Amino acid sequence: MDAVDPDLVDQATAAIGGVQGIQAVRDLRIRWIGHTLRAEADIKVDPTPPEAPARGCWNALRSLAAVSAADLGTSAVSITEIP
Repeated sequence: MDAVDPDLVDQATAAIGGVQGIQAVRDLRIRWIGHTLRAEADIKVDPTPPEAPARGCWNALRSLAAVSAADLGTSAVSITEIP
């Protein structure tokens, strides 16, 4: 089984963490499934304004795709709102 380059995980965490509206990257997992990567991120966002969580999710997905563009097959983002 091939391991994912730790630098890729660090780059993806930094890219997502740098997105406006995202307060923290709570968890990020990147793994190989066949010949493509699957990335899963749990992000923490401020729920105000109301569209902020959706925008944060979209921007997190874009950041993941930009960092691992060639091999990324699927990605998922879950959101935890700050109360």
